[in-house]
Amino acid sequence: MKFFPKYWMIALVVASAAQAADDSLLLSGFEPTLASEWRHTARAKIVPFVVETASDKVKVGQSSGRWENLDHNKWATLANCPGDWIPYASLSLWVHSAVANGQQLNFSVSAPHEQGGQGYYLHQITVDWTGWKQVVVPLSSFRPNRTPAPWSRITGFQLSSGGWGAKPLADTVLHLDDLRLIRR
Repeated sequence: MKFFPKYWMIALVVASAAQAADDSLLLSGFEPTLASEWRHTARAKIVPFVVETASDKVKVGQSSGRWENLDHNKWATLANCPGDWIPYASLSLWVHSAVANGQQLNFSVSAPHEQGGQGYYLHQITVDWTGWKQVVVPLSSFRPNRTPAPWSRITGFQLSSGGWGAKPLADTVLHLDDLRLIRR
């Protein structure tokens, strides 16, 4: 069989892309398709983020999601959440903050309760920085609540600025980008 260098190069590029893709799973790039990725938890027709394209407010890709008016947009639900998080070790999200005001954010991962009902895993962060920061949370740092099912039976992911002691602060303006699960 004859080997063609041109095709070898294509195979190498495809293999490299596949290897990079194996290291993480993009949940949301906060790109212009934002309206198909996120929903307000209580009002499904509302998208809690606005597409932002200013270069200093974009970390990866063409845009980020601007999250402001947090009192009105407290809860955001990822529309297509993967069900099996077992292959992953951590959750990563780039967050840009205009002010270091101590805004608390909740990361809530839904999993059905073993005896019925809804359990969840919770992790809270405090925004005490300005500019961009990559927030990387090991899944082992999430606190289980209401006896959630294992990480292999996830039913949803939510971001919130209210609940569990968090209260929306009026001066909070965040830009979110590149939400992903990182493999073990």
